[in-house]
Amino acid sequence: LHNYYRLFSRAKPLWDQVLVKAQGNDAKGDARDGHAIASFGAGTDDASAALDELKRAKGSDDRFARAFQEAAYASAKSKKDCRSRLEDIESKSLEGFERESYDRLKEFCR
Repeated sequence: LHNYYRLFSRAKPLWDQVLVKAQGNDAKGDARDGHAIASFGAGTDDASAALDELKRAKGSDDRFARAFQEAAYASAKSKKDCRSRLEDIESKSLEGFERESYDRLKEFCR
């Protein structure tokens, strides 16, 4: 919920705990996603490491959080890179938090 309401500095320590305790591939994937989002949103020093962890994770290529995090990270360097990475996301199926996050980042990258 902290990630959802963009309270990333509150979410980060909780995701740190979840990441340690997560069992199984699905739980680990969700924990990595949440941790990366909180790290990036909070602007912590380990945001880049969290993104690298998403890249190394098995089965993460199609996960929304990975593509979104890469686009958000790219937005700090270049709006063109951000737009390019956003094109990799299948946006038609997005709803809720993912849809809102995607739309906001897309607008920022214009």
